[in-house]
Amino acid sequence: MHFFLTTALSSSSSAHSQYHGAPLLFMDILSYMNLTFTMCFTVECVLKLISYGPGVNYRNTDILYCPAQ
Repeated sequence: MHFFLTTALSSSSSAHSQYHGAPLLFMDILSYMNLTFTMCFTVECVLKLISYGPGVNYRNTDILYCPAQ
């Protein structure tokens, strides 16, 4: 769990560190970091789909958003 939290925080901080006129090497590093984070999130999503099943959010009524409550 800490790995994915760290990945999410690192991803958002690297996305916000881009600026106009940045050195090309810096932009290349950010691009590789973005690709790495995207692959980590994809693997996380696939693992959750395999372990919980694709319809788990619809079967578990405790986690459904209900504005009437």
